[in-house]
Amino acid sequence: MALLVIDMQMHFLEANRQAFSCKILPNLQIALFAARQKGIPVVHAITKYKDDKSDWPVAFRNQDTIWCLEDNHESDVIPGCEPRENETVIIKKRFTAFYGTNLSSIFQAQGTDTLFICGYSADGCVRFTTMDAYNEGFKIYWLTECMDSAWEPFQASLSYMKRLTHLIEITNDDFIKIIS
Repeated sequence: MALLVIDMQMHFLEANRQAFSCKILPNLQIALFAARQKGIPVVHAITKYKDDKSDWPVAFRNQDTIWCLEDNHESDVIPGCEPRENETVIIKKRFTAFYGTNLSSIFQAQGTDTLFICGYSADGCVRFTTMDAYNEGFKIYWLTECMDSAWEPFQASLSYMKRLTHLIEITNDDFIKIIS
């Protein structure tokens, strides 16, 4: 099992401060603490694009800018969510953390068959990563106190993904019980 933390970056915090400060961040810090205490591998998926557009998704290459450019404050990890030295960091270039990365092989090498997923956003990067994880055969849990949606109500995102992937929604208390 592993805890997969998606896009805990300043751009997303600045776009949805209320959700981050009232829900995501305090709960994510509890989940991170619990995982680290129990020795559960933590993997951070972070979005970073090059300024020259060479790694931008095709649909955005005609734009003047994109979120989370390298060496820009908005791509920085939110204070309190920083990866520790022994934790894996995946730099992703698409909504899913699996596309063009070695995430599958990392989990395979760890013997991971179960993912506890949290982060931002349930209707964007978390959704696409969850779908790919499901298609890779992982058992999936969403730590629903540690995530929110950007464009649609969170419950709509949750219902949609539960219907497609059979994921299990859990609280931090459930997470702590499962990993104990």
